[in-house]
Amino acid sequence: MSARYRLGSGVGLVTCALGLALASVTATAIAADSIYWSNSGGKIRVGNLNGSGTPMDLFSTSEHSPYGVAINPRAGKIYWANAVASGKIRVGNLNGSGTPMDLFPTTTEDVPFGVAIDPAAGKIYWANDVSAGKIRVGNLNGGGTPTDLFSTSESGPEGVAIDPAAGKIYWANDVSGKIRVGNLNGSGTPADLFPTTEDSPTGVAIDPTAGKIYWTNYTSGIIRVGNLNGSGTPMDLFPAESSSPVFTALLRAPLTLASPTVAGGARVGSLLSCSRGAWAGDLLGAFLYRAPLLPRRDGRQVQLPGQRRERGWCLVQNEPGPPHQAAQADDQARRDQPQEEQRALLVRLGRRKRLPVRAREAKEEGQEAWQAQVLGLQVAQDL
Repeated sequence: MSARYRLGSGVGLVTCALGLALASVTATAIAADSIYWSNSGGKIRVGNLNGSGTPMDLFSTSEHSPYGVAINPRAGKIYWANAVASGKIRVGNLNGSGTPMDLFPTTTEDVPFGVAIDPAAGKIYWANDVSAGKIRVGNLNGGGTPTDLFSTSESGPEGVAIDPAAGKIYWANDVSGKIRVGNLNGSGTPADLFPTTEDSPTGVAIDPTAGKIYWTNYTSGIIRVGNLNGSGTPMDLFPAESSSPVFTALLRAPLTLASPTVAGGARVGSLLSCSRGAWAGDLLGAFLYRAPLLPRRDGRQVQLPGQRRERGWCLVQNEPGPPHQAAQADDQARRDQPQEEQRALLVRLGRRKRLPVRAREAKEEGQEAWQAQVLGLQVAQDL
């Protein structure tokens, strides 16, 4: 496995041999800051995202050539495809409990290769990597029978990524050397995204906001990038890897959609009204991870999705002057600290004051300034 992070552009690219997914803890997830992958030995593996400790098998059972993983932290599930022998789409608990099972017990796929999930629509997609290969779709809850997404067949599709907002699905064709695109609802005929021919492309990841698509060229060992609309000419992102990369995942800096605002009277004792901000969430089916992380008292992190419901709150002005900027911490994600109180930050002329607010959390010393910055507020520095 290899990992790279480009600080200048705010995007990290991660590649691995048989598929990879990143996770940060949410209110319902068990593991925090973890990395999951499948290996040729038939195991689904998990390790700490910062490289500490020793990776371990997520399940005691062995799989049949698992290729590619996709995770749904909110549901606490992990999905993968068993490409050889069983030909099954599989699902297990993200915390490793229980025994993995076939998502579609009565259906056997023809060399399934990589999976992508759309939890909002309740769908899972994959490619059957054979001479008469198909792009396939099924229900994420395992109900019903999977179907071909398109009536056409093609040789060697490998790995899929989806953009539900645009209604598009992308994949790589290892045999033709093409990056392909089709409509997510199965209408129309899939097409080549670029006229250029790649060197055994395998697996794709997309960033709709940046308008980019990334993939790995298995034979040449090069990570490639192109425009998501198919314009221009794809280019090498890095020099060739020493081994053959397969699949990609993107880690972006958090994207603020709307910053919180504070309004109210300037008199001492006035109530301030505070609106919540909004974040861009992770796009699981695109293998794009960008939801922000917030620190906890125990040193771990929690994820704050963009569309979560947040507890309403207000602050009482305790100094004369314009309404101060304030930051709200995420109290819903820290249910393991129900008796502690949340603290919000007031910043004025470089002077920090902490004002208790009724909630379920106590912030670590020194964390309030960082919290205000992450929420997109313009705050002064300590003098």
